[in-house]
Amino acid sequence: SDALDCECKESGILNIHKYEITGKQKLIVHASRGEQCLLIKHTFDDQGTESEHNNHAVLTWLRENRPTMPAVPKPITRGEINHQVFFAETAVQGHPIKRIVRGDNRIGIVTAAMDFLLEINPPDTAEHAVFDDALFEEYVGKRLAKVLPLLQRENQCEQLLAFFKKHFMGKRFLLGVAHGDFSSS
Repeated sequence: SDALDCECKESGILNIHKYEITGKQKLIVHASRGEQCLLIKHTFDDQGTESEHNNHAVLTWLRENRPTMPAVPKPITRGEINHQVFFAETAVQGHPIKRIVRGDNRIGIVTAAMDFLLEINPPDTAEHAVFDDALFEEYVGKRLAKVLPLLQRENQCEQLLAFFKKHFMGKRFLLGVAHGDFSSS
C-alpha cells in the first residue's frame, strides 16, 4: 500500500475486491482506494514480468503521446517487495476480453482492435522500415523462438524460419507502437 501512496491520486485504505490468477501465471488484484479503481498485477515468472514491463511502457507512452484516449489505463507504479515484482494501473470500465471473445461478434472484436491500433498508430506518424536481421529478430525471431521447441517433425524448424525470412527480410513495413499481447487472459 505504501508503494501506491506516491503515485495514486487517492489516499487512504486500499480495498481489495477480488483476485484472479490468469493462464499467464499472473495474479491480478482488483482493488480501490477512495473512488479510484486499480489493478495490481503480480507476476510469477520472467515471461510475465517481461510482458508487464512492456505493458507498463506502452501505457506510459500512450498517456504521454495519446492523452485523449479514454480507454487506456494509467500506469501508477511498479516495483518490488520482498523480491516479488508488481505493477499497478488504473482500472478501465468495460468488459473483459475473454468474455467478449466467447460471444458471436468476433468480427466486431477484430474491427475494434484494428480501430484501436490505427488510433495509437496514425498512418501519417508510422515509421517505414526495411526488415534487416535486427528488426527480424526483434519482431519475429523472439516470438518464433518460443514456438520452435514445440515442433517435432524433422526440418520443421528450419522450414518455418525460412518461410518467415522469405516473407519479411528486405521488405518495407510500417512500424509503430506494439503492445505485443492481445490475448484474453
